Amino acid sequence: MAMSERLNSPVSSAELERRWRAVRAAMAKEKIDVLLMQNNNDHMGGYVRYFTDMPATNGYPNTVIFPREDEMTVVCQGPFGGSEATAQGDQNWRGVKRILTTPSYASTHYTKDYDPELAASALKPFAQETIGYVGTYQMSYALLDHIKRARQSGSIDSSLLSLGAALTDANAAVFDAANAFRGCIPGIHEVLRRDGLLDGIWCLNPNETLSPGQGENITRVTRGYPELTDRR
Repeated sequence: MAMSERLNSPVSSAELERRWRAVRAAMAKEKIDVLLMQNNNDHMGGYVRYFTDMPATNGYPNTVIFPREDEMTVVCQGPFGGSEATAQGDQNWRGVKRILTTPSYASTHYTKDYDPELAASALKPFAQETIGYVGTYQMSYALLDHIKRARQSGSIDSSLLSLGAALTDANAAVFDAANAFRGCIPGIHEVLRRDGLLDGIWCLNPNETLSPGQGENITRVTRGYPELTDRR
């Protein structure tokens, strides 16, 4: 795979591997099992770039889970439910075994738990292990608060993971992720119509409407997750 054009002056793989070895040696000495870090810009590089050589850009959060004895998992901007294993020898995401994606935005409050829920799922194997927080001043409060609350009992709360799955499923239905978000605005209007807040799902473009099967999918998630609706 070709190197991303976003990496104007890429760090060599040898240097990245040297960093990882040094950090893992320090983790072993301090008895830390996994590190958690996050950045949302590349103005000063940050720890995400130090570990992955991939910059966070445009205010989108990039979260990295760095185990002492395994390759990294990255949570970043992308479609709901995105989960892909990186190809062996990937020149963009070196040292990363899996990328999890979700659309989240610092300016959109209801997305504040999207990244933390995916991070919590990646941290589930380390429920009884020691987590090190790297550069907490660069993390969102939502991420730290979510992970700390999830670990208060000494394990990742399964209810939080279930909530994350429910939110991902519901959002995918409303925003029409299966059809490249073509029915996004009509989907939002349809939810508001069902709540009695709109008379119809009309859009500025008269040809813009629900995708085939989207209405049934919205019905499925509203019935399946009544706790997420305003009609309880």
